[in-house]
Amino acid sequence: MNRANFLEKLNDIGFADSYYELCADFPLEPSGSPATKGKKNEVVPLFEACEQEVKYNGKFRMYELVLPKVSETEYSASLFFQRHGLEFTFGFKNQEDEYSTNLAVLSSEVKKEFEPSFSINPAYPRPDHNGSIDTLGSIIARFSKLIQGAVSEFEKNS
Repeated sequence: MNRANFLEKLNDIGFADSYYELCADFPLEPSGSPATKGKKNEVVPLFEACEQEVKYNGKFRMYELVLPKVSETEYSASLFFQRHGLEFTFGFKNQEDEYSTNLAVLSSEVKKEFEPSFSINPAYPRPDHNGSIDTLGSIIARFSKLIQGAVSEFEKNS
């Protein structure tokens, strides 16, 4: 697999559209106060509730999804709590190529490659839980399902 194959498969499964739906369903509601970060003892159970194993990296305040290796390709996905809110990443690494970025950029790249006339405002949307742990749980469940679905498709085609 290389970057072009990765983007093509994500396009085939509607990855970007699903991500944009997630963002539309959970928009940022400006509050004037910093985003709630979520505590490890609150966030890990949210991943467990959707049957997604996750490892917490305290140095970067990052939750790394545990994903299966497919053939010789390792997939990675994570959730970061940033000052502006939530940041999700997805990528792959193998002997041929390596690519990883946040879902806002990844979705934009997929759309630019396969649907050049597509536009969205803002250009790089992100979902937001607006401080609600219940809402964060819903976002995590959909993020996990999106990533698991993509990896499952890669497994079918390996």
